[in-house]
Amino acid sequence: GLAATMAGGLTLLGWQFDLPALRSILPSWVAMNPATAVCFILAGLALGLMTRDAPGPTIHNGVALCAVLVAFIGAAKLAGLITGHDLGLDQMLFREKLLPGGGLPPNRMAPNTAGGFLFVGLALLALRLETVGKKWWSQALAIIPLLFSLLALIGYAYGAETFYRVTAYIPMAVNTALAFFVLSLGTLFAHPDRGLAALV
Repeated sequence: GLAATMAGGLTLLGWQFDLPALRSILPSWVAMNPATAVCFILAGLALGLMTRDAPGPTIHNGVALCAVLVAFIGAAKLAGLITGHDLGLDQMLFREKLLPGGGLPPNRMAPNTAGGFLFVGLALLALRLETVGKKWWSQALAIIPLLFSLLALIGYAYGAETFYRVTAYIPMAVNTALAFFVLSLGTLFAHPDRGLAALV
């Protein structure tokens, strides 16, 4: 949770102060979108708060709100890509800096990133609801963004663009894939006494 929050926070600082090294690992690579950074901050906070010892009802409600926001942003972006009526949530922050430049396309949230946030948000919401029972829906949902991030990282490592890019859309950034990997693992092992986590 802390790692995801820091990844998002550093990226926002990178956009604010025009520091390419904070927006993307290398200046020539795709930068993490500001809305993506906000989602990582929300998801990281939700995971961090959820795994505290005996969180109270206020924290539970805060976790649920963060999870719903993350899932909503991911779902809204995917719906916009499918219907062609994008709400532009990934263009609300630093709009003038997201325009094309240096041979790169306009910076938008990638489809696999949006899908990852939809499942991360649902996984965190399931994690919030599972505190009473022994279900492990959160783990099943967290595996999907974990696979997205693994595919992207393998694609970057071996130069296989189809692993981290969905058709002609902007690809998932490397730092986005790394943050998803850590966040998904954290969600997967938040309840180590049940499901796949217990098996591992």
